[in-house]
Amino acid sequence: MEGRIRVVVSFDDTDCSKRVHFSRYSIWIDRAIQEYFRGLGFEFQQDGSLRFRETGEVVAFAIGEYRARMDRPSKLGDVLDVVARPAEIRSRVIVFDGSVSDASDGATVASGRITMIHLDPSTGRSRDIPGWLAALVRR
Repeated sequence: MEGRIRVVVSFDDTDCSKRVHFSRYSIWIDRAIQEYFRGLGFEFQQDGSLRFRETGEVVAFAIGEYRARMDRPSKLGDVLDVVARPAEIRSRVIVFDGSVSDASDGATVASGRITMIHLDPSTGRSRDIPGWLAALVRR
């Protein structure tokens, strides 16, 4: 399973050269991760935690690390497809790989990796990912 979004590059996504600012790629990959969790059956709560619709279990994540690499510039008005999928799961983190491609030709314009740290929603401290969640992500 993967999370997907489509983005039309707007003025506020660009720098003074009207090319996408590097920070936007990580933001878009993060949004694709949000869609991934929605696709698994989670609802985002007002405090940023996620509630699993099927059981009512609540989990939370924080970004621990992110990186992005641009392969070619995108510009104002470009339509981009962003995909994120889990690449690895460890005791307290899920690492997602993301890619951004130009919708007009399918060429990759950027790629990235975001590490999400699992948190205890009541304390904000990292804790082990519960077995049911690890199994859900691994399928």
